[in-house]
Amino acid sequence: MTATLTPNPASPPGMRRCRRDDAVVELWLGHVDGAPVAGRESWLSESELDRARRYRFERDRHRFVNRRIFVREVLARYLDTDPGAIRLLTSQSGRLRLEPAAGLDMNTSHSDGLAVVAVTRGQPVGVDLERLRPIDDATDLAEGLFQPAEITAVQSTPEPCRSHAFLTLWTRKESFVKATGEGLARPLDDFDV
Repeated sequence: MTATLTPNPASPPGMRRCRRDDAVVELWLGHVDGAPVAGRESWLSESELDRARRYRFERDRHRFVNRRIFVREVLARYLDTDPGAIRLLTSQSGRLRLEPAAGLDMNTSHSDGLAVVAVTRGQPVGVDLERLRPIDDATDLAEGLFQPAEITAVQSTPEPCRSHAFLTLWTRKESFVKATGEGLARPLDDFDV
């Protein structure tokens, strides 16, 4: 399953629409570094605030709070409501979900100071975001995590691009297991992307 990401000039800043057949996925990308905007922390539930307090470093605490604020700001656009009224729950598998779902499915990911929120109507969605970086043991990791054809794809990629090849497969696989709701409980070598 693949989808094409196409910018829409009429879309709000930070949003891109992705189409696959009759399905539409809207992706929102946001920067989550820095202190939260005053007053917006009140949008978070007490359990989210407790979780934020457990972060050791202030930067990580701010990023967590800003990610939850960002998710609410995105969902408020679809629900035509105040972001502070958005209720988010975390499933057993760790997947964040809107409660009540209101006909929307959403998924989130983050890497460093960026966050992405994927939103669809009436079907599951998964998204993953990874910072491109050198991965010295990309081939070894692929051998332990991927299907034979995927391992071959990583191994046959020239060394300067091997990390990118690994991360491309990784993000596709993680997006898939997030969409199914299984998360990393499903072995990544169980399917081919």
